[in-house]
Amino acid sequence: MKLIDLCIKDAERIFLDSVVESTPQSLLLVAEAGFGKSTIALALADAITNNAKYLQLLIEPIDDASSITIEQARQIKNFFHLKANDSSSKRVVIIDKADYMTIEAQNSLLKVLEEPPMNCFLILTSSRPQRLLPTIHSRLTIHNLVAPTRDELESYLVDIGYQSIDIEQTIVFAGTLPGLVVGILSKEVSSISESVIVAKDALSMNTLDRLKLVDKLSKNKTQSILLLESLSIISEAAALHSIENSKSHTKWANILQCTHTALSQLDKNASTKMVLTNLFLSM
Repeated sequence: MKLIDLCIKDAERIFLDSVVESTPQSLLLVAEAGFGKSTIALALADAITNNAKYLQLLIEPIDDASSITIEQARQIKNFFHLKANDSSSKRVVIIDKADYMTIEAQNSLLKVLEEPPMNCFLILTSSRPQRLLPTIHSRLTIHNLVAPTRDELESYLVDIGYQSIDIEQTIVFAGTLPGLVVGILSKEVSSISESVIVAKDALSMNTLDRLKLVDKLSKNKTQSILLLESLSIISEAAALHSIENSKSHTKWANILQCTHTALSQLDKNASTKMVLTNLFLSM
């Protein structure tokens, strides 16, 4: 997808165009899970390299249950030092879900950030940037993406062919996160869309079934974080949708606050099982 085709605010389009014109050595795009950060990063890489895929490298978790390893991080240095026919060609490495990097992988990346090769650029995406080392943060140009308004998103979706009723039903539980909404409407399977379904199911479960789900999820911290991000998306959308119903609004606002607290606790390496248990008992 080209930058011009993205569902983004005008201010974001101006910023991304400026990135193409004068690319920062290392850029971190920050937004909620479901925003479509990887789509934006790939469009940026295409624009910077004039669609030359051989000048691009995508680093991401091998699967949704894993981290980004030091072996993957080492590929970046090797890629940047490959000989090219044209020494002026720009190379771009995308690290999608950069907060999935292990500490060892982050330390390996730090060496590249300290001495970046000429015409080599890094684009990182993250929904949990606080999980990155402070030494990584200090060497990045950080940009917090702002989601389009509901009207902007609805207009975009109608223009590309979706029906208003389908758009309305999706936004009610997925909010205005363009990547997630488009993914659901197009029936594209992704880790976040699947996790949103699991989160919706969890919200309708009784306490016993939720605790059974805790036993399954607590074995995998990555999936647990993804579920909490999905619960945050659903509860925020529901809180906004129910703002005129004080009882319902209070309920969803409480779930949203508890979910944010749980995510913060996991960021501080609290016990995954304890965090999920406390959250599900409070819902």
